[in-house]
Amino acid sequence: CGDLSPLSLPPTASRTAPTFKPQLLTIALILVILVSLAHTTHADEPQPKLGELPWTNKPSAGAKLASQVTDAKQLLVNVAPSEYDSFVDGDPLPPDHGTLAKILYRLPRFLPSEIKRLARTDVDWNELQANPGEHRVEVVRLEGMVQSVEVFEMPREMAELFEFDKQYLVTMLLPESPGPVIVHALKVPDAWLAAAGELNQHAVAEALFLQVGRDGEGPAFHFAANRIAWLPEQASDAMKIGPTEVLLAEHGVDVGLMETVRERNRKPLDGADYESFYQMLAAARSIATGASDVAAQPMPLVQVLEHPQQFQGQWMSVHGRARRITKIVVESADIRERFKIDHYWQIDSLAPVGKTVIQFKTPKPGEEAPTYADAFPMTLCVLELPPELEAARLKAEQSGPDATLNEPIQFEGFFYKLWVYRSRYTTQFDDRLMQPSPMFVAFSPAIASPAESNPWIGLAAGGGFLIVLSIVWIAVWRMGRRDDAMEKRMTERRQPNDGGSLNDLDLDVKSGPDFSHLDK
Repeated sequence: CGDLSPLSLPPTASRTAPTFKPQLLTIALILVILVSLAHTTHADEPQPKLGELPWTNKPSAGAKLASQVTDAKQLLVNVAPSEYDSFVDGDPLPPDHGTLAKILYRLPRFLPSEIKRLARTDVDWNELQANPGEHRVEVVRLEGMVQSVEVFEMPREMAELFEFDKQYLVTMLLPESPGPVIVHALKVPDAWLAAAGELNQHAVAEALFLQVGRDGEGPAFHFAANRIAWLPEQASDAMKIGPTEVLLAEHGVDVGLMETVRERNRKPLDGADYESFYQMLAAARSIATGASDVAAQPMPLVQVLEHPQQFQGQWMSVHGRARRITKIVVESADIRERFKIDHYWQIDSLAPVGKTVIQFKTPKPGEEAPTYADAFPMTLCVLELPPELEAARLKAEQSGPDATLNEPIQFEGFFYKLWVYRSRYTTQFDDRLMQPSPMFVAFSPAIASPAESNPWIGLAAGGGFLIVLSIVWIAVWRMGRRDDAMEKRMTERRQPNDGGSLNDLDLDVKSGPDFSHLDK
């Protein structure tokens, strides 16, 4: 099926060493030293390697500095200490408040691991209400039910200055809070905005406390957050929440992130996939190593290729053949701390297509197009390898960089997305044509027996047994009859008709759908 390279790096641009005039040599040397000192951190960053997903070269230098932070104020470098006095407890907090806008501008630049580490879970709400000034911009973990969302359009001047044009005022009810909690957030799920009436959705946020306002006769607690994680507890047709989303939420996946993932099918992987990928990888580990008994659905390859958004996040059972395994070291200190993941394995595999022939671009008359008659490329990312697969990987590694595997595997995992990458097989038809590939995340695959790796083998074996049994029965019957006339008629029946072919049986040997939309 062609090249299975997971990613191709762009060619390195050729550079010519600069020359200096003698009279400028001293100045040039000074500039080189200064630039080298200023960029020492970047020089030490790991470079991307062939086969790695695009976020694997995240620098850890920033994380090392942030690990020394003990207070959120240290991260709010754009807010002067005196500006916190602009929050007046007991008064309403307008969404266009200047210091609030500064804080919201800065929040996306916080490492999620730092916010999580600083977040308090033992909040004394009576103390917070009585002495709010002593707890200004403390990070608090909020977990409760979202009741409503109000959209506030930022004034044009502020939107240009702080680089966001909308602010969402999310009202939450927490069991322990003496009043409603209002979270000023930059991101909320689209489904919340489209819903009518009270939302009543379970959510979690690590947010900075701002001030105590008023809600009628009682207090209202104002917080600021980059985003609010949606963790629905039950299915809802109105919110488009089914068993898949409930399962993801149960294992810590922010279902709101799946909205973005579903919009990014048939696109390469980049930073927009970063958070949801690792959340789902951690969820796969939680299911595999926990006590939950999740029923996996067989992976319908053709339907996944045609309508991936309908299957994303589903827990599936998949068979295939591992062709290449790459160890991906996680450089991000943020990911290592939050998810306890320091590496994973990327397994480039082939999924059987059964009796279907897949052609994902309709050829013009006289033109050829990529066709898959036996197997289709798929990508699997796992946290652990079984000993047999690790041994096969090491053997292939010792054989040379171009060595491939052919190990039958089976696994249960989440379907993440249909991504695309450059492949020598597809580009020989059209240089712009990318290879689509279903991507799955799982805890660990297993080596499958031949019958398990291809379900058609079991069916063929059973059918073969019935055929043999029928032949034996017919032979015995014929020997008992000894009827010359009957034998003559049977002999005539066994003679083939001239010009006969499989096409006369009305067999559709190309039953696959048209995949012309996959190259867009």
